[in-house]
Amino acid sequence: MERTSVNPSKLPKIYFVNWFRKGEDGRFMWPGFGDNSRVLKWICDRIEGKVGANETPIGNLPKFEDIDLTNNEGKFKVVPEDLKEILKVDVEGWKKEIATVGASYDEYDQKASKDSKAVNPNARRVPAALRQVLADVSAALA
Repeated sequence: MERTSVNPSKLPKIYFVNWFRKGEDGRFMWPGFGDNSRVLKWICDRIEGKVGANETPIGNLPKFEDIDLTNNEGKFKVVPEDLKEILKVDVEGWKKEIATVGASYDEYDQKASKDSKAVNPNARRVPAALRQVLADVSAALA
């Protein structure tokens, strides 16, 4: 889209979150519910240039101090130690994740299109740019 857009700066920003990451003890590390707004606030602040980010092999992650932890009490709350862990890159975990993404790209490439039952073994349905991003992240994690 960026390549064909009249004004690429106007394209929507894309962020990935994992609200369901679990710690080694099996409990969810992020409390969820209203605390999700803490991450959404960081995203808005990031888009507006109010906060920076830590550049990592998987993309830009929030800096610990940029996640607003005001009013962080009660049954569901952000545990600072959990937040520090969440903001780390699990290199081995990401390598496994990349392998599954690559496998699903391969599987998708092998399917016939909705318009034809014929399968061209040389055809690629997954855009080369997506495969390049996967290769770049994989290389950065190596």
